Amino acid sequence: MAQSETAEQSFRKIEEAIEGAKTISIRMKYQRGGSVEGKADLEKENVKVGCTILVREGNEVNISTESSWVFTSPTDLAVISNGNRMRTTDAFGITKEGKSPTTLTASLKTILARPGFFAAQHFIPRGATLAKEAEPDLKNFLEKDQKKIFEVTNLRSGGEGKDRWIRYALRVADGDAPIEVTLWYDPKTYKPTKRRVLLTLADLNATITHLETYDEFNLNGEILDDKFKLPSK
Repeated sequence: MAQSETAEQSFRKIEEAIEGAKTISIRMKYQRGGSVEGKADLEKENVKVGCTILVREGNEVNISTESSWVFTSPTDLAVISNGNRMRTTDAFGITKEGKSPTTLTASLKTILARPGFFAAQHFIPRGATLAKEAEPDLKNFLEKDQKKIFEVTNLRSGGEGKDRWIRYALRVADGDAPIEVTLWYDPKTYKPTKRRVLLTLADLNATITHLETYDEFNLNGEILDDKFKLPSK
């Protein structure tokens, strides 16, 4: 990486690598922390949840997590799309199926580049809704331009060697909670290695921290077809 490269240039290279990938394979550990009135929630901070994300061109997606107890509201903890049909299961175990969003792969790539999967769950419609008459409509949300929903501003960079990082603010459409993201990455490959997202909830005098540590963040590797088959009912 050139010494003169700006934070914005580095971020664009990371996002372009993700956007241009024909396949994405991620294995991560997720950890949620935070505080209310200055008191840390140590119970949640000490628990790490495993998550696997597989993405392939053509709106094929497979997302699964080990646990859901860390969430206080329904979350899309299991998602599988074969390119035409999509099935989601929320934190309460409620499963729904519908037509896959036409821009599912593109939307997920923007989410993976900008807020990260778990932080984005604060803004994605709840309840695994996919039917077009549903409200809120998950399918409609994912067919919107995610770069307009998650706008990156105020980029800064730092670190040395393999411990390079970019810090930026996210201006989330229809949201007023300040969000700060720190993204660590490999400066040779521009692959993310870790991401911390800090949400400040001033009206509740609370903060929420999302930490994703990537054991694997592979681009353009082979993924078997059966990973995107919807399970039989």
